[in-house]
Amino acid sequence: MAKRRVAPRFYVFLFIVVAIIFGIIYVLIQPEREAKIEYGSIEFRRYFDGVVVRDEDIVEVEEFGKVEYHIAEGVNVVKGELVASAYKLNYNEKIVLELTDIRQQIKDYQENILLKDIVNVELTNINKNIEEKSVEIRKSVQGNSDIDLLKLERELAEIMESKESYLKTAVKPDEKLNELYDKKDEILGSIEGWKDDLWAVSSGVVSFYFDGQEKFLNIENLDSYDVNDVQNIINETDVTDFMVDEVSYPIYKVVNNTRWYIVVESDRNIPEFNKNTYFTMIFDQNTEKQHIGQLLGKRIYGNGYVYTFEFTNEIDQLLDARVVSIEMYNVFNGLLIPEDAIKIEDNIRYINIVTEEGLEKIPITVATIKDGVALIREKTGYQELNIDDKIVY
Repeated sequence: MAKRRVAPRFYVFLFIVVAIIFGIIYVLIQPEREAKIEYGSIEFRRYFDGVVVRDEDIVEVEEFGKVEYHIAEGVNVVKGELVASAYKLNYNEKIVLELTDIRQQIKDYQENILLKDIVNVELTNINKNIEEKSVEIRKSVQGNSDIDLLKLERELAEIMESKESYLKTAVKPDEKLNELYDKKDEILGSIEGWKDDLWAVSSGVVSFYFDGQEKFLNIENLDSYDVNDVQNIINETDVTDFMVDEVSYPIYKVVNNTRWYIVVESDRNIPEFNKNTYFTMIFDQNTEKQHIGQLLGKRIYGNGYVYTFEFTNEIDQLLDARVVSIEMYNVFNGLLIPEDAIKIEDNIRYINIVTEEGLEKIPITVATIKDGVALIREKTGYQELNIDDKIVY
């Protein structure tokens, strides 16, 4: 009678069964391991994309024909300072030009008629300042200067106003000059009826840049963003839900430049992200400057985690940024143990410490883990951990 041939898959099955048996035996009889708590440091460095949220006040108007800005982008203002003037839709540009013309007539009459033969040192100095400022403006227009053009134009306007005020006091008006003054006041009265001056509602940095997400991305909503919100803003997908479609129009905003936030998301929990921990960050908008952010907390969702960081140093080049790439860095110093020594029971991490009474479970928090080594902290209210304490795991 021929021998029955054993199929190769029988040996595969037999190997698997034996391996499982040996695995169970190893788990049951493996010897306890020991280690001592050491002191050291672990470096943390990660890269994220994040969303900038600012503490800002937005000034809006229902409708306007044109806006005259008195403050340049990025300039610090104090509450109550004039920032811009909005002209109504029915304003008459022709009358605005007439005001410029009548002011020129007044200036020419004062200088070229009434002061023609008089040497006036102060007026000469004012005219010199006007010419110098005009030269700076021409350089800025030609791209030969880094000075903000709006700032230069505002400075020139202030010099011109000071000249107008000086001439009004230095020159005794005659009938002709009084007629010009009356005409100017009449035009100013008409213009004031069309113009709304917009004052800074708070102190901070002025910005005229809007991306349409300001009503959603603000500190009032800071604790409401979920994983999908953050991902959509970073990826620029489904952001129409965040955009505000209203009949009012934003003119400018005043940003609190020493209180702002970054929100990041992750598909897993990041053990290093513990509340009130500080991280050094470098943003792609300014790779030369470091910012220090404090983790305010985390929110847990079914598809990931959202972390919010607060900054109290100047916002600098992130004034108008919305999505940023971040290099995040920290060095954790503290007690080091093998990662395998950490046990979990009822969602509480603990380690087994050898005491005179035997093994004692000590609850811990994990600051960071790297290459099989964990940096831990003891929880308040439990036994203090010390260097060279013996751990069994």
